[in-house]
Amino acid sequence: MSAGSTGVAIVGMAGRFPGADGVAKFWQNIKDGVESISRFAPEDLEIPMPSSAIDERTSHYVCAKGVLEGVDQFDARFFGYLPREAELMDPQQRIFLEICWEAVEHAGYDPHRYPGAVGVFAGCYIDTYLIANLCSDPAFLARLVDSIQVGSLQTELGNDK
Repeated sequence: MSAGSTGVAIVGMAGRFPGADGVAKFWQNIKDGVESISRFAPEDLEIPMPSSAIDERTSHYVCAKGVLEGVDQFDARFFGYLPREAELMDPQQRIFLEICWEAVEHAGYDPHRYPGAVGVFAGCYIDTYLIANLCSDPAFLARLVDSIQVGSLQTELGNDK
């Protein structure tokens, strides 16, 4: 693409999927027919329910979920976040940042040396991680109020689009 061009070139890809830490492994799993969805017994759920309760409430309930590995491995310092900011940040957003970095690396571009614009395009939907997981935990709220390193804006930015 020449300087001043208005086109877009996709030159790198990255992603994380259940059972695959990258795009190549994901496609290999599809090719090999690998099932990467984790199945759970009713007693393994966050809110354990006996099998009979699930059967009675809905015959279509499936105790299954796509589980990603390494969600606890975020390097806050590398991305310029304080440890407290990273703790408040939605894990999906932390993974998103890691995947964006991986996409740029996969493309082989050094954004500090490349003379043109380098960007990552993505989409998302409203998330409820902070409300559903953090604000419902009284111990977490107490720690948040007592030892806050960041203001509410940073908390919001780490949990929204």
